[in-house]
Amino acid sequence: MGEAGPIGFSAEHAEPAGEAEALLDALGATPAEERTLDWFVRAGQWGFMFPADFRVVHDTLGPGMFRDIGIFGPDAPGGWNLAELLRAGREQVTAAGLDHLRFHPDAGGMIPWGVTQDGWLLGWLPRHPDPDRWCVAALGPGFLRIDWPELSFSEFLLYHSGIREGYDVALADRPGWTGSPVFRGLAGGDAGSR
Repeated sequence: MGEAGPIGFSAEHAEPAGEAEALLDALGATPAEERTLDWFVRAGQWGFMFPADFRVVHDTLGPGMFRDIGIFGPDAPGGWNLAELLRAGREQVTAAGLDHLRFHPDAGGMIPWGVTQDGWLLGWLPRHPDPDRWCVAALGPGFLRIDWPELSFSEFLLYHSGIREGYDVALADRPGWTGSPVFRGLAGGDAGSR
């Protein structure tokens, strides 16, 4: 299937904005004072700098489950590594013969950062030289793609979890999430559920 979207577009909110602090505040977490990764080294390895809101959330919480979304990281242990998620996405679209769906390092290719428990791949669309202006897209079962050209990583999570309301980030053919926001890190520690 082709590209859908934008969904929920609002003239008041025309491009992505990093909201890492608002997301962490909703989880009762304070942004980390020190980086957990050398992001400049990662930029050299990956060929791009990761968006600032993702770096802040990763430095504070690391990889883990945010509600029903597994959030991956560079250099994370097996099963949580972004490189594995990227490879799996590329392999799926290649096996299906879908040349129109591209992944990094192809120009404009999706860079996955997470996956839902029912198989929706979530990532950035690097359509701008500034990674802080990259928007979120989802690639679902049956290769349905939904783009949110005005939402950043942290904004998407704020709306998906119900922390913020007024913007539809529903993924097709799946119920919305209910309950309080919670993040479960790989070490088993929780943030949120307050």
